[in-house]
Amino acid sequence: MIKYFETDEKDLDRIKDLWNKLRLQHQLKSKHFSRDYENIVFEVRKQQLLKKSEKWVFKVDLVFDHDHIVGYCVSSVSNDIGEIDSIYIEEKYRSVGIGDKLMKRALSWMDIMGVKNKEILISVGNDDTIEFYNRYGFYPKHILLKQPEND
Repeated sequence: MIKYFETDEKDLDRIKDLWNKLRLQHQLKSKHFSRDYENIVFEVRKQQLLKKSEKWVFKVDLVFDHDHIVGYCVSSVSNDIGEIDSIYIEEKYRSVGIGDKLMKRALSWMDIMGVKNKEILISVGNDDTIEFYNRYGFYPKHILLKQPEND
């Protein structure tokens, strides 16, 4: 049975395993920056999010199948900017509406918070998610080009 639970930054450790799967997914899909993802660790990302939560309003939605976490969405709001910071669903639970429910929960929360501008940053190579985000009114605005580090 799928259940949704809303919490905040105090429960970030609960998403560690799923976040690592997301990091690996980005690493495998990245054509030019896969080595960058090798060096990213959850503790660093967690500290970035905790620092953000000191100044922003922060929300974590967890998705459970019985006692097992199968998905999450981390969202934040500052002034009139809302951001989907991270979202991931276990592969076997995709295409059954969990991503849709997580997005609707995050966007509804942002609306309640009075957010005017909503953003999602995606990594190149994860292009298949663009169509998913298009369904919620998100479209590419900028493309940042970066030169990979030489070894």
